[in-house]
Amino acid sequence: MPKLKQRASPWFLVAFVIALCNLAVAPFLLGGSRAPFEASFACSLWLGFGGLLLHFKKHTVKHIELAWGLPILVVTFLGLIGLIPWPETWFASMHPNEHGLLSYLNELLAVQGSKPVPFRASMAPALTAEGVLRWISSLYLLAIFYRGFQRSDRRELFFQFCAVLTLAVFSASLVHVILEITDVMGMVPRVDVSLFYAPLRNPNHLAKLYGLFFFINLLGARLYQHDPKWQLTHHIACGLSLMGLLFTYSRGGILFLILAFLVGLFLIKNQQRAEPTQKTNPLFYIILAMGFFFLVLGGLLSADYLLGQVSYTLDEIDNNTTKLQMNALVWQFLMDHPLGGAGLNALSGGLSTYFSNDASQLFMVGQNRIYYAENILFDLLGAFGFLGAAVVLAAWGSSVQKYLDKYSLSQIEPWAMAALFFVLGSEMVDFALVTPCILWFTLLILPAVQPKGIPTLRLKFTNATVMWVLSLPVILYLSYQAVSGDRKALDAQMSEPDKVELSTLLAGQHLHPFDANLSFSIAAKLREAGNMQQSLRWANYALLLWPTLDSAHIEAARALAYMGKKEQAALEYRLALETNSRFLLTIVEDLKFFQLPAKLQMKVVPEKSPNHLHYICNGMRAPEQTQDRIHCLNSLLSQKGVKPQYIESAIRTLLNLNDVTSAAQALSTLPPGTLIDGTRAAQEMRLLSKQTNIQNAINVAKNKLHQLSQPKELHFWLLDASIQTKNYKLGIVQINALKKMSLNKDKRFYLLRQEFRLLRSVEKWTQAYERILNLDRQFPGRASVVGTLLDVELHLSLYDKAKKTLAKYRNIFSPTALEKYQKRLDNLQRRTNQIRLERLK
Repeated sequence: MPKLKQRASPWFLVAFVIALCNLAVAPFLLGGSRAPFEASFACSLWLGFGGLLLHFKKHTVKHIELAWGLPILVVTFLGLIGLIPWPETWFASMHPNEHGLLSYLNELLAVQGSKPVPFRASMAPALTAEGVLRWISSLYLLAIFYRGFQRSDRRELFFQFCAVLTLAVFSASLVHVILEITDVMGMVPRVDVSLFYAPLRNPNHLAKLYGLFFFINLLGARLYQHDPKWQLTHHIACGLSLMGLLFTYSRGGILFLILAFLVGLFLIKNQQRAEPTQKTNPLFYIILAMGFFFLVLGGLLSADYLLGQVSYTLDEIDNNTTKLQMNALVWQFLMDHPLGGAGLNALSGGLSTYFSNDASQLFMVGQNRIYYAENILFDLLGAFGFLGAAVVLAAWGSSVQKYLDKYSLSQIEPWAMAALFFVLGSEMVDFALVTPCILWFTLLILPAVQPKGIPTLRLKFTNATVMWVLSLPVILYLSYQAVSGDRKALDAQMSEPDKVELSTLLAGQHLHPFDANLSFSIAAKLREAGNMQQSLRWANYALLLWPTLDSAHIEAARALAYMGKKEQAALEYRLALETNSRFLLTIVEDLKFFQLPAKLQMKVVPEKSPNHLHYICNGMRAPEQTQDRIHCLNSLLSQKGVKPQYIESAIRTLLNLNDVTSAAQALSTLPPGTLIDGTRAAQEMRLLSKQTNIQNAINVAKNKLHQLSQPKELHFWLLDASIQTKNYKLGIVQINALKKMSLNKDKRFYLLRQEFRLLRSVEKWTQAYERILNLDRQFPGRASVVGTLLDVELHLSLYDKAKKTLAKYRNIFSPTALEKYQKRLDNLQRRTNQIRLERLK
């Protein structure tokens, strides 16, 4: 390339400013819907490259050099191949399983009047479109910067720009912490993982960004030492970026930063030994001390993260997984798709087929999905298959070899080498090059340091112009595919399911044909519309994609229940519970709504989860279900591994249902130590009061109190008994004893409520009113408490206070209850007015 002796034209300045603006904006726009930003980056950088072409035309430059052009074009080309429709016969021979799924999907879409999904290699076309846009943007961004970096002043400007950007990103993160902003660009951050919320939602991605800033600023401070102010700025930026990375608690980020830092120090010392006359800047030792301090601090703070098992607890039944399991699924996919892959950044579609029915293999629930593999190598193999990945690696290898022909590893700037080691090493743990800013900064590290050694693809000006012109319709097509199928934007809409139209979901399914979450959402919409047959078919399609998707099992169960196939519905509910117990209460409500027979309801509970039967039994509250409930409770008590609180509740319920025989048998066969002595004694007194009388049980309980190590529950029973017998003295003794004991929130509430009931039972209304007011102050907004408070105020004819209470809490009552209280309040007002009139007479 000729030396740039002439002054840059306005066209180049426009192109350079566009590139800088994209680089500046990218870190702040990745917390929410990504597709619109990918499209805007590609379109704006297309304009910037056009400015670069006009600059070359003005200066009659005959050839254009594209930095890293060969590998980028290879990745882009392979990504575009994934979007090209295939003949159905070819697709069926290459991907027989996916062909069957797409054929079934097209049948479902045809019924809804939607166009069929074309057969193509990409299993998530919208995501593939995003990925291709990202690489097109990278091609044009690098071309602009490569030209600009031929002048050292622009390289220096780039490092200064990075220092300022580091400060801005850190400030944005800090502001989000200070203001406690918990919603960034429409996304709720993982506050349990990272202390910093913004600008990136994923703490691992944020860690990569801060790590890159750390090394880029070290590079700036090392290469440009003539300006003390900017050197100080680089050092400050280094410290803040290091601090930001540590507070993301990213295991991979912290670990590989430590290793990369040591690599950089080793290379620096190597260079000093090779050039003994080279003097070490004193600030080097400051950086060394600062880095050592922060790295040790980070290691101490994050020891649990670095050394602990990488697992995610999904629900109370302890479904755990590791990244090794996730990678095992990716490997299984690769074995079945060795040539084609799943398309650029579309691995989620292929993986969904390999979710196991074994609950221990379940690692994503609800609306969470895997978009990318867990490391860069698996993503590459998953996207393009072994053949495509080999082509991509050959292209990168060829380019790197060209670079090494000019520079040996020992000649590369130490912190540039450390930065590349950090990125590539940490990408093996958490793949994050899917975000433009991380990809761009990684690709820019070497051109910013040694632009003349970077391998380039040399194109004639005419050929480059043709490529630029032809890329516009490609960019527009990809932008349409990405934006219209933006899964994150659809997720935001689906957070309010009532506002999402069926047509929107169908359009999303067309661009995400293997997204099981969309399929069961469509099933839910069709069920709401009364189309049970089609709802069941869509739920089945979701289960073909993801056999352990709990929500799809529930949708299938609901459709079957509406169709009268209650035995099949019970089986689907059971499968949902076997997969994930978080829908237990929802299933209990469904069982009541669909009035499934008690025997079927009990079959819903898996053998490994007997405690779930407690909730099923409690759902049988209708008078005609009394015998079914007793049978259910006896079944619960016969199970092994039932929690003590559920055993205690079952015995108490049996006594309330007057099944004294079953309760007595359960207590007599209960192994010693199952219940604490106070709880067991309370149950025995309940039984005794049923078998004889309550006064006899009270006398026995009084004598037993001093024999117990934990008499709390027996005190509560005596308090209940004192209310039943209106024995005020006995009740006060129990209340005083309980107030001296350690009580949780629920027990404190129960004690205060029983104290009020005791006072009410002996008609001490003034004291009772004080207690219920105190209960409302300590536990505000509880419908049962507010209802009781209103009852007392109405009983005491406290019209003004009752009116204020009803106005304050009217939103917590149902329309029926609100109408009842309003009528009572009106009646009280009429009586009060009548009394006043009589007094006036």
